[in-house]
Amino acid sequence: MKIIRYIATALIALVGFTSCEKFLDKRDPTATSFEEFYNTEEDLRRVVYSSYLDVFTHASDRKLLFYMMDGRSDNAYARNTADHHRVIADGSMNSNSAFAEYYWSLHNKHMGRLNTFIDKAHIPYVENEAVRERYKAVLEGLRVWHYFRLTFYWGDVPLPYSL
Repeated sequence: MKIIRYIATALIALVGFTSCEKFLDKRDPTATSFEEFYNTEEDLRRVVYSSYLDVFTHASDRKLLFYMMDGRSDNAYARNTADHHRVIADGSMNSNSAFAEYYWSLHNKHMGRLNTFIDKAHIPYVENEAVRERYKAVLEGLRVWHYFRLTFYWGDVPLPYSL
């Protein structure tokens, strides 16, 4: 019985100490590359539309709706703490609050995504270069808006190199 216990312990230790990094670092063979996804004018339009939709009219996240942002004043009150009104109203908003972490990561995530799309705006095929420039200008405008929101909340945020 002791031998079985020793063998079981040795097997568990052997499995526990083996490295699985190569197993976890495998790339999905069915995943499309960026150039395969982003190659027509319709793809460019879809990227611009989804970038705008995620920020301004995202129906599944109430915190991003404009009328919810308007309720955030010094006399705001909400029973739902997820809306971030209460931390502003009672003066407990600080850099450690969920409010700060949420908006810091949200705006930086979107700026990074927009930087990628702006950097690759030359890839999709368009018949008229004015169309590409118009879509690229919309993406750049969204990026400026995110930077404005970051500076609104945190003041002197370093200007990203790509702006």
